[in-house]
Amino acid sequence: MSDPKVPFADARDREVGMFPDELVEKHTQALFDDFLKKLSRKSVVDMLIELVAKYRGGKNPVWYRAERGSFNTCLVVEMDLDGEDGKKDQKAWAMMRMPIPGASIFPEEKVRAEAAVMRFVAQHSNIPVPRIYHVGTADENPTGLGPFLIMDYYKGVKFLANFLRDEPRSQQFNVLDLALPHSEIQKQYSKMAAILLELDRLPTMPRIGSLSYDEANAKFDVLSRPITQNMAELINSSGFPECVLPPVETTYTTSEDFFKHLANMNMAHLVFQQNRAVISADDARDRYMARHLFRKLAQKGFLTKPASTGGAERFKLFCDDLTPSNVLVDDEGNLVAVIDWEFAYFGPASDDPPWWLLLQKPEYWEPDGEVSMESGMLDDWTAKYPTYLNIFLRALEELEQGNTPEQASGEPLSARMRRNWENGNFWVNRAAREGNGFDPIFWKYIDERFHGKNERGGYEDRLELLSDSERSMMEKLVKQKMEERSANELVEWEPESQQSFLEWCIGQRHV
Repeated sequence: MSDPKVPFADARDREVGMFPDELVEKHTQALFDDFLKKLSRKSVVDMLIELVAKYRGGKNPVWYRAERGSFNTCLVVEMDLDGEDGKKDQKAWAMMRMPIPGASIFPEEKVRAEAAVMRFVAQHSNIPVPRIYHVGTADENPTGLGPFLIMDYYKGVKFLANFLRDEPRSQQFNVLDLALPHSEIQKQYSKMAAILLELDRLPTMPRIGSLSYDEANAKFDVLSRPITQNMAELINSSGFPECVLPPVETTYTTSEDFFKHLANMNMAHLVFQQNRAVISADDARDRYMARHLFRKLAQKGFLTKPASTGGAERFKLFCDDLTPSNVLVDDEGNLVAVIDWEFAYFGPASDDPPWWLLLQKPEYWEPDGEVSMESGMLDDWTAKYPTYLNIFLRALEELEQGNTPEQASGEPLSARMRRNWENGNFWVNRAAREGNGFDPIFWKYIDERFHGKNERGGYEDRLELLSDSERSMMEKLVKQKMEERSANELVEWEPESQQSFLEWCIGQRHV
């Protein structure tokens, strides 16, 4: 991570972000292991099978298989359905999807929001999503394993990513097969482009936050805070304290306020991660300076564009985790369903081109197509990306040619995406939403855009932008980070202490 020739006190690396705290990850893994132990009991499995059959309907339910994602585990049940018109019974499959303790945050809140989004997408678009049979609370789960969704399971399908990835290099992380013919890549990109075009046409909402569904009145509304993928990852891999997050009922009515929140999240990440946050005092100063300057830009409204209408903003459905790895297709590559909507919320219109065109996040990319938390090869990703962006935009433009006059009245999504890449807004939005990858993005693509030439590349040439009190705060935080680095332990804070410390750092008790 650092040059061995550089004295430790001066060691730093602006090419990489903050690594997960291994002690936090061990704690998260222990919670999952305990959950898995309970789930493996036959008596528990039998109760879950009966629960699936109860809400799905069907006869002779039996366990079929279990699957695990990054944030959820699924129990799949096979059953018989009565055949129509005297025909013999038919097989059907349904699954019970439960948030994994430790990996998944605010499970009740998350399950309700995801179910609302799936219903909203099904009602207002042509995007296929699994049918939901029941949204269950923790109290409805007799096993004590938490809230759940019961929905359709698709047997014999593949992920769209399978048609794009380099198999030998994709054992742990998906990586695009750069040897694929561009015509084949465009064919697969076109399926994702169609989904994004449908999302862009969905009804908008007047607030930023998670969607809710009032079943009695069949009404959708935004009434609670957005649950983002970055929020989940920071909590389960860096020890980010839940008590400093916005209260559940928090929503935002402007993009500017939301970006202030995201910038506060990035600063709080540095403040509260105890281990593997920094490698030296100068590294800590770089990380503090980057987050401090980003917060200032957010506070001044420089990170967002004003509402184009001049009136109140409207917000679109945005999904942090919509990638080819969450799109199911059949053996021929035909679209079957889009799954995993847990990090979908209404937010500022995303005119950014997809980061996943190379299948791997830019901050984890390596030149040979491998990926690593410590790779720091952002330049190579950025050099390769435009080739695949042009392929994707060609696919999107072809679909836009079939727009109705009403759909064609505004600026095409393809044009908006191209502009956001060319003007650098892609990187601003990525830095705001990516806690672990923030640092290299800020220093490479944001700092000099807003603050002018930086000869030394780090905090030194930006000290003049800090007041005396801000410099003092930076040094106090640097001292704390170095003490935590030496201790290499996980200290539990009381929520009141965490909120008070955050207030001292950023002037407020919640991000």
